[in-house]
Amino acid sequence: MIRAEVEVEINRPPEEVFDLWADMRNDKDWHPSALGVVEKTSPGPLGIGTTFRGEYRGTGVVTEETTAYERPHKLGRRGVTKNFRVESTFTFTPTAAGGTLLKARGSVEPIGWMKLMEPLMGLMRMKQLASVMNALKHTVESRVR
Repeated sequence: MIRAEVEVEINRPPEEVFDLWADMRNDKDWHPSALGVVEKTSPGPLGIGTTFRGEYRGTGVVTEETTAYERPHKLGRRGVTKNFRVESTFTFTPTAAGGTLLKARGSVEPIGWMKLMEPLMGLMRMKQLASVMNALKHTVESRVR
């Protein structure tokens, strides 16, 4: 099991950052690996149990389920791809300057032949997560208020 932890400070309030991150249908607008549309595959409003399906460069088709939803403070997800199982928790903490400290903690479990790549994947996962969070930061901060 590969574990990663990354944080980034975003100059926007937690509600704004949480809302963009929590609804994966927004990924097409900011996620550097999103290929096309991400679909919400469960009925009802966003919350615990909400599921999404999308395709991402490098991982293929991803299905994710929301496992924690405490707007605007905490979001949890569990996902699966052809080669990985992923579990992540994101916290959105207000900063003194009115922004958000976004912390991501997660684990990746390689499936099948990808288990052979596990020693290299830890560093790759950290870089990928940092890239995604920095893309979110850029997108949120560049929006007109």
